Amino acid sequence: MSDSSEIAFLPAHELASAIGAGRLTAESVAEVFLHRIQRFPRLHAFTEVYTADVIAAAKAADLSIQSGHQVGQLQGVPVAVKDIVDIEGRITTGG
Repeated sequence: MSDSSEIAFLPAHELASAIGAGRLTAESVAEVFLHRIQRFPRLHAFTEVYTADVIAAAKAADLSIQSGHQVGQLQGVPVAVKDIVDIEGRITTGG
């Protein structure tokens, strides 16, 4: 399951299963999605992308999973947050 186009279209539960089983890392999955965001800027799908935060969170998820401490069923699966949701330290634009 190393083809990035395949990874990008997997359902969240399959990504979570692959990450939890060690077939994928959260960091590699995050990088696939970050690359797709950069590849298609004309879609204007994101007002902000916090790349450093995404990679840091993915690395933390990987370390946690590797140490046997998985905190949730979707740990390591990246998510996008609509810009109408307040996030501490970030500007909420409301689209």
